[in-house]
Amino acid sequence: MKSVYYSLLHIIKNPWVSSVKGILLYFYWQIKKRWGNYPMIINIEDDIKIELLNPRIALEGGTKLYTQGLYDGNNMRMVDAYFAKWDEVFWDIGANLGLYSLVASRHGQAKVVSFEPHPMTYSLLNRQIQLNLRANIKTVNIALSNENAKVLFSNVDGSSTNSILLEGVNTERSIEIESRRGEDLIVDGETAPSVIKIDVEGFEWDVILGFGEQLKNVKICIVEVSRNETEIYEYMKQSGFLGPFELDLIHKKYTSYKRGRSQEDPVWIHSKFANLIFRELLNGE
Repeated sequence: MKSVYYSLLHIIKNPWVSSVKGILLYFYWQIKKRWGNYPMIINIEDDIKIELLNPRIALEGGTKLYTQGLYDGNNMRMVDAYFAKWDEVFWDIGANLGLYSLVASRHGQAKVVSFEPHPMTYSLLNRQIQLNLRANIKTVNIALSNENAKVLFSNVDGSSTNSILLEGVNTERSIEIESRRGEDLIVDGETAPSVIKIDVEGFEWDVILGFGEQLKNVKICIVEVSRNETEIYEYMKQSGFLGPFELDLIHKKYTSYKRGRSQEDPVWIHSKFANLIFRELLNGE
């Protein structure tokens, strides 16, 4: 019942979605995901489709996709608007099925790099790219971290939400994954990201540290912060970023991010580019 409550709450609180339509879709989805044929294709928007390989993946992320489409309504539309204007690079770190990557890559001038470390989820990511005929997405099958090493990942059959294992956790069902520092993957301006999205199930601090001095050249960071909040907030400010912000593209405004209030991840904007970003994308003051 708790999962039902939170799913419906997210639909109702999403300003981009009709509450009535979303709730009706939710109950229809409960039937569809149970009795539907897999692989199952969901139409997110006219030019974006997502293929759900099995019932487990449908359970993990399908509800949000089917009922809300671009479920991060503000952040995803901000990425969309950014790459409609500028011929630059987007790094999708922890891409999973790649919805953020597909949103950015709908603009042919965008250069998208999608990082997905788990081999099965990486395979699913590539299926989405092929399904959507996107030629401007490069996929990379490694984890980003603060060191070039090997990390242990959970390895649950059929799941798209495997993640790095904490020390002391049972590693019986695990696999080794290569990790690299983001700083070491940036060769020149052609590969340096202007916008990054980090969603790595609690290891965002390691990813951020791995950017080193290159972080200061990033214009926008969308970061899911589930651990090390104090350290991340302080480091981002020391690196020249303003925020974190909560975006409201419907009303063309932004506010300070407050944990628990927003359904979306906090957004950081580098002070060097803030006036441009606010004026061109958010219509801020």
